[in-house]
Amino acid sequence: MTDGETLYLVLVILYLLEGAAWVPRGSIALCARSADWALPRLPHRTIGNARGGAVIGFPFLTNATVFIVPQWPVSLSPDGVLFWVAESMELEERPDHPGHFFHFDAIRDVSAHGRNVWLNGESILELTSPNMARQLVEIITHLQTLPRNERAAAIDEFLAKRFDVEAAKSRLRDFYAQTAGLRTSSFVLWLVTLVLVPALAMRLGFERIWIVAIGAVYLATWVTATLWVRLHRKYFPLERLERWGYAIMLGLVPVSGMRAVDLLAKKILHDFHPAAAVAAVAPQNRLKRFLSYLLRDARHPMLPSCPTDDPDARATEAFYRNAMTNRMAKMASSLSFNPDELSALPAATGDIEGEMCCPRCHARYAPEMRVCEDCGGVGLEPAKIKDLAVA
Repeated sequence: MTDGETLYLVLVILYLLEGAAWVPRGSIALCARSADWALPRLPHRTIGNARGGAVIGFPFLTNATVFIVPQWPVSLSPDGVLFWVAESMELEERPDHPGHFFHFDAIRDVSAHGRNVWLNGESILELTSPNMARQLVEIITHLQTLPRNERAAAIDEFLAKRFDVEAAKSRLRDFYAQTAGLRTSSFVLWLVTLVLVPALAMRLGFERIWIVAIGAVYLATWVTATLWVRLHRKYFPLERLERWGYAIMLGLVPVSGMRAVDLLAKKILHDFHPAAAVAAVAPQNRLKRFLSYLLRDARHPMLPSCPTDDPDARATEAFYRNAMTNRMAKMASSLSFNPDELSALPAATGDIEGEMCCPRCHARYAPEMRVCEDCGGVGLEPAKIKDLAVA
């Protein structure tokens, strides 16, 4: 293999790596081909660790990008905030949460510093983006200003916005419309760097075209970086430090500019619950499967559902999970699904007499078993014998 071929191979590998997205635990990736179609994918330990995993979308499609949608990181109730949620995007494990509980009247100050949320003078939580940290501070501050008897309605209103499928669809369509120029510029950069320059180098020799080649590559790179900065200022006006840090990287590293749209896409849906984001773009069969699991997980969460025995903390966790479950069920109904059918136990296989089933993960057990150890001790229920004839 010649030096030129080795360099080209390195560029292709770097491009593929740029197309991979790091997805933190508790988040879901939407590998989109357009504003109306995407596949939901979860991080996997095969190419990850305890904090997250890599997900690869469709790097060779010009309209493709990867959206990352994190779960909400706290439980809210009229009494306080618990820095923990029982919800788990993944069947096998739940992401780490601090587990601290604060009554609203015990919160003296709360603020966002970058991705970190500070409460009563201490850094209490690091989130996936500064925008999400500000959202958390805003809702806590808002609930503090309300009388206790008005907070439940405010929490429900907050959840209604997070489960607004039409708003998620509108956000995606606007994003694709606004980033059309950036995607075109990134494609031109890809075409020049990985197709035209190598083709001319093979035909004429790189020593004859290197000045023009480098000039063309960096012209396309700087145009892409300029368009990206404008869009970042539009979507994230307060994140100046991040904007110029990424702008320098995009201006110096052409391969990063080829996937510049991904740097915007990974945070554009942080206002929504993963279920609403999936409902906006996923195929019907994938959506049904995902909603079925989330409803089962909400109604029968992995144990422990709360990290402390504090009754107020446990009440806050239960209040928020019930409010979220109700909103998720309403969303499912609006999409022509029956939420009770989605979360129902499957029919018995008939292989085991007195078969038991986990209502969360649907694992099958012998009749003498009482709990599902994989789900932390969730109580088992009898499988639906009556559905055998239908099956």
